[in-house]
Amino acid sequence: MGIRRTRLKSHLFIAAGIVAAVACQDQRGLPKEALDWSNPRPVSDPFEVRHAAIEGDSLVVHLTYSGGCAEHQFELQANGPQLRSLPPKQPIALFHQANGDPCRAHIEETRSFGLHPYRMSPNGITVLLFNDTTLMYRYE
Repeated sequence: MGIRRTRLKSHLFIAAGIVAAVACQDQRGLPKEALDWSNPRPVSDPFEVRHAAIEGDSLVVHLTYSGGCAEHQFELQANGPQLRSLPPKQPIALFHQANGDPCRAHIEETRSFGLHPYRMSPNGITVLLFNDTTLMYRYE
């Protein structure tokens, strides 16, 4: 009985070690900004994307927001680290800065954002994950 109990304890100890080793993710290769929690991502003011498409080396986005009294800025940023796959996948997000605009006019416009920073494959294809849309970015 004592040998069985000792063997069971050793098996449980080994199993716990394996689970602990597998649960720890390898963080090598991730960009520093993906691991740096001291600089949180910007908070975006409300807006709605009506349509998004890739045209050449640009993401063209038709969007709407409320405002009309101040200049609004939009910035395209990586929304997490590149996902290792073939072709590589990059989550991206659009951030809106309304600059405290108190007006409520319904603004509709089309904006364009350069995609050069997301060229990640020597094969000329990166999959961009934007909102709920998967976009194929092809380049030379």
